[in-house]
Amino acid sequence: MENEKISTIRKIKGHLQTKLGAGLLVWIPLAVTFMVLRFLFVWMDSFLTPVIERTFDFSFPGLGILLTIILLYFSGIIATNILGKYLIGLGERILLRVPLVKTIYQSVKQILHTISMPSQQRFKKVVIIEYPRKGLHAIGFITGSTLGENNKRFYSVFIPTSPNPTSGMLELIPEEDVREVNVTVEEALKIIISGGIIAADKLVR
Repeated sequence: MENEKISTIRKIKGHLQTKLGAGLLVWIPLAVTFMVLRFLFVWMDSFLTPVIERTFDFSFPGLGILLTIILLYFSGIIATNILGKYLIGLGERILLRVPLVKTIYQSVKQILHTISMPSQQRFKKVVIIEYPRKGLHAIGFITGSTLGENNKRFYSVFIPTSPNPTSGMLELIPEEDVREVNVTVEEALKIIISGGIIAADKLVR
């Protein structure tokens, strides 16, 4: 009887941990996005709105939002031309010389770059392979294929690390050792980034 109670408590504890963890993964990105946008709006309002009011003698609600959109738009224009790319690259090289700033900036940029890329440019298919040894399995992404000796096909499989899927290992694996699964690239990335908290019910062909 006592063992049943302990087992039930453990199940409830595991259930709560899983659901609370999944809930955090829903709300934390929203909260971070909200705080960043709020900071931009408030900063633009407090910094530029008084200047515009003094210069042009007018004001209207939501000026901070409008100025933030304009700032982002022109930042995008600058970031996509040759001079802008050079200046941004110069600024990044300076940032990457600062130890703590380098770690935060590089990690955030890599994750955003990976997520923002179109799926067809990122990964082709989600697969399961035996890694790092026989008997253990890992989620991988097919990035390409090549023919070896006797026209034997090998897949280029990227095996990402968790929770940062922008780093990992690239392995050339024989076609017969690669097993496709019924999970989309986006779903697989969620599993990896969450450390398995968000998981598919089944990983089958």
